[in-house]
Amino acid sequence: MIPIDSLQIPKDHLPLNIKLADPYFYRPGKIYVLLGAELESIGIKDVPSYNEIDQSLETFEKTVRYKDSRYEVELPWKRDWHELNDNYSVAEKRLHSLVRRFKKNPDLNLQYRETLHDYEKNGIIEKVPNPENPINKPVFYMPHQPVFRDESLTTKMRIVFDASSSHSFQHLSLNDCLWPGPNLNSNIFDILINFRLNKFAFVSDIEKAFLQLTLAEKDRDAVRFLWTENDTLQVYRFNRVLFGVRSSPFLLSASIKTHLKKFHDEFPTTTECLNRCFYVDDFISGADSLQDALEISTQAVSIMDQASMVLRKWTTNSDELMQFWKHEGLENQLQDNPISPRVNSSKVLGMLWNTVEDHLIVATQSLVHSLSNNENTKRHLLRAIGKIFYPLGLLSPFTIRVKCILQVLWMKEISWDEELPPDIQKTWCQWVSEVPRLSELQVPRYALSASTGEPTDVLELHCFCDASQKAYGVVIYTRVVKDCNVEVNLLVSKSRVAPLTKITMPRLELLGALLAARLASKEGRMKVCSPAYVPERGS
Repeated sequence: MIPIDSLQIPKDHLPLNIKLADPYFYRPGKIYVLLGAELESIGIKDVPSYNEIDQSLETFEKTVRYKDSRYEVELPWKRDWHELNDNYSVAEKRLHSLVRRFKKNPDLNLQYRETLHDYEKNGIIEKVPNPENPINKPVFYMPHQPVFRDESLTTKMRIVFDASSSHSFQHLSLNDCLWPGPNLNSNIFDILINFRLNKFAFVSDIEKAFLQLTLAEKDRDAVRFLWTENDTLQVYRFNRVLFGVRSSPFLLSASIKTHLKKFHDEFPTTTECLNRCFYVDDFISGADSLQDALEISTQAVSIMDQASMVLRKWTTNSDELMQFWKHEGLENQLQDNPISPRVNSSKVLGMLWNTVEDHLIVATQSLVHSLSNNENTKRHLLRAIGKIFYPLGLLSPFTIRVKCILQVLWMKEISWDEELPPDIQKTWCQWVSEVPRLSELQVPRYALSASTGEPTDVLELHCFCDASQKAYGVVIYTRVVKDCNVEVNLLVSKSRVAPLTKITMPRLELLGALLAARLASKEGRMKVCSPAYVPERGS
C-alpha cells in the first residue's frame, strides 16, 4: 500500500536489524506495478474455486419448501429487518404521480388495472387485510411504474416494482437489506457456444418465471405496494417472488436447480441439459438428432410443469420439430417477429436468430435509436457502447474501434459532456455512419455443418491472434470436412484495447496467443481433430 500523504513514524517504531523491502513505505510514491491486473484476461480465464459458504445459499437450502406444485422460498436477509424503513411516503408520492399520468393516458390506466386485476385473480397479489404495520414482520412499500417493450411478443407493458427505493441515502431500501445470492446461471458464453454446436437448436422461456415461486408468508409484508380503487387508497402485497427484488434471480435459479435434482435419475440427459442451458428464465439448447431434440423438449416441459413453470414460445430451426410441438399443443412462435419482419426470427440473449435460414443476425435497432440524436460527447459514446452486447465477439473488429476512441478520450481527459475534438469527432462520425450496415451481417448459427449438415469426418479449430500498439485479439474458425465438402465458419472472437502503459510488441502478441489458447480450450465438448494456433509473427 502507498499512502497519499507522508506518515509521521518515530524512528524507534521501526524494526532494527531488518532490511525492509521498501524502507520508505511511509512516503507517497509512484505506482510501478499493479499486482492482480491481468492484461491477458478478457473474460476468458480459469474459474476460481471458493470454499466459502454463501449466506443466502445456506438460508435457501434450509428454508425452501415444495407445496402445492410450487416452491416456497424466503427472502435472504443480510441484516436485521428492524433497520428497514417502511418507505410509505415515497410510495404514496409516486402513486399520486402515476395517477396524474393515467388521467392523460386512459389506455395506460386500463392496461395497468387489467394487469393488477389478473395478478389478484391468480393469487399473485392480495389486499392486506390489516394495513397496520405488524410488530414482528418486516414492512416495506414499493413504488411502481410501467415499462414498455415494443419488441416483446407477449407482454408489451410490464409493471416494474422499485425495491431499491428509499427516503434518502440515510435510509435503507428493501434491496439494501437482502443478499443478492450467488450467480447460479450458466455462463452466457458457454450457452451460446453450445447453441452453435447442435444441428437442431431450440429456445424457450418460462412464462412469468419469478411469479411462479411462492413467497413465505412471513416476508410478504416486505413487498407491499399502494393502489387506488374508486379514489380509495388500497394496500396490496405480493404472495409470489417478483422481478425487481435483489435476490429474485438467485431464488429462481436455486429453485430450478433444486427441482431438477428430483428428476436426475429418471431423466439424466434432459436434467443435465436444463442445468447447463438455463439463463434466468431462458432455455437455450439443442441436439444432434431430431429424436434427441424431441425427447429433450417434451421431457423438459413435463419436468418444469411439476414446478408450475410453463415453458412457452418454443422456437427451432427444424420444421419437423415445430410441427411436432404444434401437434403436442406446445406454445410455439410461428409468427414473424416485429423486430425483423422480413424473416421468422427470434431473440436469443441479445442476438437475432433467423430460424428459416438458420443464421445469426446483428440486432441494431436499439443502437441506431441511441445514435439518432447526433450527440458528439463522451457520455453519448459510452452509452452507445453499452448498447452493443455480443458475447461471442461477432462484431469485435467493429466494436474495438469505438473502444479505442474512448481510450483516447480518457487519455485527453475530455469531460463527459464536452464536445469531441474535431479529429476524434470525424472518426466517431465515420463509425456511426457504418452502424446501419451491421444489419446485413449474417453468420451461420450451426458452426459444424459441411454442406450436407451430417456429422463431420474432420473438425479443426483455426485460431488466429495478433496485436498492435492500439489493440490485440483473437478469432477462432471451425473447419469441417464431410465427403470432400469443406466449410469454414466464424465461431468466436475477442478483442481488447492495448494498455496505455508501454508494452513491447512481442509481449502483446504473446498475450494474444495466450488468449487464443484459453479461448480454444474453453469448449470441452468439441472433439477437435487438429487445433491450429497462428500468431501473426510466430511468437
